[in-house]
Amino acid sequence: FFCNDLGCSLSYLGAFPAFLCFDLENSAKPRYNILNWHKEHGLLKKHLAPATVLASSEKRFMMYLYSVHPAAPKQWSECFSSRCDSDGNQRIMFALSCN
Repeated sequence: FFCNDLGCSLSYLGAFPAFLCFDLENSAKPRYNILNWHKEHGLLKKHLAPATVLASSEKRFMMYLYSVHPAAPKQWSECFSSRCDSDGNQRIMFALSCN
């Protein structure tokens, strides 16, 4: 994911080793999915480094989404919902309709 989907080189891990601590399915992929959706629709104009996208709090990420488009936080909450799996762990699911 880091190299293939984000286009980052492994050397970037030296600058941002904390990337390896983020939950790929519940944190990294959902945030990048929503950003990619906005980019595909011409709303996202600048590239954000993984450190910027992932190290931000949920509130700060929502503020960034709002700056991209005022309706983006609503889209985030509709497309990504918190659910618990059978082990009681919280998961964030990306709705297929938002793809």
